[in-house]
Amino acid sequence: MDAHDAHADEHQSTSSTDAVPAWIWAHGVLMVIAVLVVMPIGIGCVLPPMRGRLGPAKSVWWHTRVQLLAILLVLVGAAVGIANAESHAGGPHQFLGLLIVATVVLFQPLNAFLRPHKTSAHALEAALSDEAELADAPKLAPAQGPSEAWLSWQFYHKNAGRFVFLLALANIVLGVLHAIDHVSEDEHDH
Repeated sequence: MDAHDAHADEHQSTSSTDAVPAWIWAHGVLMVIAVLVVMPIGIGCVLPPMRGRLGPAKSVWWHTRVQLLAILLVLVGAAVGIANAESHAGGPHQFLGLLIVATVVLFQPLNAFLRPHKTSAHALEAALSDEAELADAPKLAPAQGPSEAWLSWQFYHKNAGRFVFLLALANIVLGVLHAIDHVSEDEHDH
């Protein structure tokens, strides 16, 4: 049996309902779970109802861990897609997907890591190590609400996350359309 016969046998054993290759299903399911399930849960961890229930520190702790799970799912889903796709940036789905992965995997975590302290008193506390100097900290820099740096960081982090989420939703639609085209091309080839 040559390669052409094996390929023909492979297509004869699949019906029109399961004509989508398993790797496309795996890629799609991983990305949908990451974007439509895990990321919203992570976002929900820092919204006022959960922040009030968990407290600010625990809500950020949970947000970080849940978003790291989403990043892991995105990485695995992207790896499945990249390993099996014929072209990694050949169409809008692939190009947008790579842009989203770069943003989610690199920029949002880096942004979170570089998060400034919320108040100037916290920044001063972190900078001072001597207990005697720490006792003088309130005299040096009284806390007067969130710092400008933190407010700027928060604005960027939230809006970058929202923008990437919307792009990811659009890319899910593009991915479904791409999978449908993939199936249509395979049906026309045989």
